Amino acid sequence: MPLTPLAVAILPSMWLLCAILVGLAVILVGLALLWGFVRRAWHRQITEEEAILVTGCDSGFGLDIAKALAERTEATVFAGYVTDAGRAQLDSFGDRVKPLRLDVTQQTEVAAAFQALSQSGKTLWGVVNNAGIGYIMKPLLEVTETDSDAVIDVNLKGPFLVAQIGRAHV
Repeated sequence: MPLTPLAVAILPSMWLLCAILVGLAVILVGLALLWGFVRRAWHRQITEEEAILVTGCDSGFGLDIAKALAERTEATVFAGYVTDAGRAQLDSFGDRVKPLRLDVTQQTEVAAAFQALSQSGKTLWGVVNNAGIGYIMKPLLEVTETDSDAVIDVNLKGPFLVAQIGRAHV
């Protein structure tokens, strides 16, 4: 059956379009395979020669992070606390969790935490700068300047001090 003039005009374009689509599919599959390889190469197990410092481990996210790191890695976890109840919970996580008294608003305590990590002989693998005060359970007109200063100190000054002092240990 003979091709119509329109089919003759469109047929080369269709072949070109098919070739482009096949080429794009090959490129996308190649990129997906490459990304999988790179992701596996970057993902490695944290070893027992390494340590992680986690701040704010008295409760909430920090406590859960310290527990998860102890369960899922071989690293020593240096876990910062400020309350006796926080310390008691951290003590129950095993020998690789090292509770440290760590008020992130105090430069001396932050430096002491990094000093303890250095003296352990472990390599600092990472810092989870988690300490924070989420909210004050008072009506706004009852919030004092001291309450407000505590939130600002823990949430702004604390991460700054941990990052600044910790940078010297990297």
